Amino acid sequence: MPTQKTLAMERFFDEVGDMHVVIQSPFGSRLNRAWGLALRKRFCRTFNFELQAAANEDSIVISLGSIHSSPLQEVFAYLQSASVEDVLVQALLDAPMFEVRWRWNATRSLAIQRNRNGKRVPPQFQRIDAEDLVAHIFLIR
Repeated sequence: MPTQKTLAMERFFDEVGDMHVVIQSPFGSRLNRAWGLALRKRFCRTFNFELQAAANEDSIVISLGSIHSSPLQEVFAYLQSASVEDVLVQALLDAPMFEVRWRWNATRSLAIQRNRNGKRVPPQFQRIDAEDLVAHIFLIR
């Protein structure tokens, strides 16, 4: 996990009064998106509330409500290197785009059938097959 020395963190309130936490991170969009997803999952579990998070090349922004507040130093303790992989897997499985991309990739790799007995498989059955495949793969881990 990144240390506090490589990151700058700040928070600000917008005109509506909602708090936003910004983590300035020099690790690029791929790592920032993954770290942002995992942090978002931890924030959601901590506050029992769905939050918004965004990441780009040099920062992660987590949008909190006006009633959600915690000391900034606690954010560094939300993710531990021993559990970050499990948290990230759970965050990815909950991400809305994951299901669509998973189904598309599984179909293209021929793990999901498009045709059975010479007939086209309806999309709802392909969706069920893709969900079964996700459950099978992630339960084996």
